[in-house]
Amino acid sequence: NQIRYEQVLMKTSISKDVGADALRKYHLFLEEREQYPKGVKAVFAGFEKWLMNEKKFNTNGSAGSDSLPKNGMVI
Repeated sequence: NQIRYEQVLMKTSISKDVGADALRKYHLFLEEREQYPKGVKAVFAGFEKWLMNEKKFNTNGSAGSDSLPKNGMVI
């Protein structure tokens, strides 16, 4: 859902380029842990949380833009 995707990007103040990269990472994270299929609401809520964590993690200076977000899980 492109509209919902853009709403999440605007809500988290993330650019489309960064958002596309984060969506790829989020997708791989879910695939790796075999957490698909999820409902649409759960996927977007998880993606929004992923973006907020990535933004928070990257602005703390703890990691570069290629790093995964801190989410309390060992990856």
